[in-house]
Amino acid sequence: MTSVTFTVVNIRGINNVNSANSPWISSPDRVEGEVRESLRKAAPSGRIEAIHTLGELENIITHPADDSILINAHGESFPKPDKWDWEDLFDRLGNNLRDRSWTLVSLTGIPLYSYGTHERAVHQVNDAGYTGLNIVLSKADVTLSGIVSTVAMQTGEGLRAAKMVNLPLQGQQSVSRCLILKSGLPEIGFYSVGQVFGAASIRIGRGRLIYNGMMSMDFGSEPNPRSDRLLSQLGVGFLLGTLRRSDVPVYATWRVEELITTFQDNLKSMVQPSKPKGRKGETAVHKSIEDILKIKGLEYVKERQIPYSPRNSHVDFVVEECNLAIEAKLCNSKSDSTEIADQINADILVYSTRYENIVFVVYDCGFIRQPTAFKKNFERYPGVRVVIV
Repeated sequence: MTSVTFTVVNIRGINNVNSANSPWISSPDRVEGEVRESLRKAAPSGRIEAIHTLGELENIITHPADDSILINAHGESFPKPDKWDWEDLFDRLGNNLRDRSWTLVSLTGIPLYSYGTHERAVHQVNDAGYTGLNIVLSKADVTLSGIVSTVAMQTGEGLRAAKMVNLPLQGQQSVSRCLILKSGLPEIGFYSVGQVFGAASIRIGRGRLIYNGMMSMDFGSEPNPRSDRLLSQLGVGFLLGTLRRSDVPVYATWRVEELITTFQDNLKSMVQPSKPKGRKGETAVHKSIEDILKIKGLEYVKERQIPYSPRNSHVDFVVEECNLAIEAKLCNSKSDSTEIADQINADILVYSTRYENIVFVVYDCGFIRQPTAFKKNFERYPGVRVVIV
């Protein structure tokens, strides 16, 4: 499984000045740190990189890699390489979203409201304040008709996104920069009221723009460390919520890896007694796996039947959002280890007809002598992982 890479755009040497409009971030460095921390907790298998110079930024925009995920640490402003004017910059960004499957995350306010340069200034692009955003939206024939400040309601997707970063929020929230779309609708709304969207993911061709219209003043303050942290956590939650809904292979990659790590680190200590036996032992292992799925906030189904399977097979746990089947095994003797190997071979043939990801959790009471070799026998099959605890 390939790791997902998240890239934080934090260009050193670009800050606000008193004569410029605020990008509603108190410290891009602090935002980078908060984004890294949120991603480490919620998506520990993902790679986190940062762009700190305009030369690096110019290079990735000029030579775009497919499926790049950029998180802008500069709030409403976006750093501008010296060789382009701001219209050219936003046009190139829009093209990369549309044609190269880029995802751009805007953490606060109006996306692309202004641009920053090495003159240590933030410049508003025009009096209307959303010309830069409209350049990007035009790549998807989406038209913005206005911005409004209002109280927006948290949607079901917004609640799930907040849970992914352990961030409890009110069911309704003041949002200073809600978008009113004249044409087109977001693929996912996180906060909305009618056709007004306070936080959403908008499809731009093959890519998407994820924005959060909340600002520090919606939390009762000017930009400060607390608002930087909240906006960073929300942005990460909306990003992961979008991947969950819109890009199952990418979402499943880091979610399955995270789950495997949790099984390896915690399952042994959770099962009581430590050397379970018989039917009661199998029940104890199943309960601990179920507890981990609940802690991770994953929706699951138990004992899912595989249609048309030759043995009328049932999977212990199915996590549809990750296209994942989880099967638990209890190894209490040498004969169990041989029998479990036969069962796993048979299960792979059946489960792989329905699920792209299959995890076998083997609770071993000391009878699998060569765990690495045991796992390799099965992990040669695509999407199959074996966890021995």
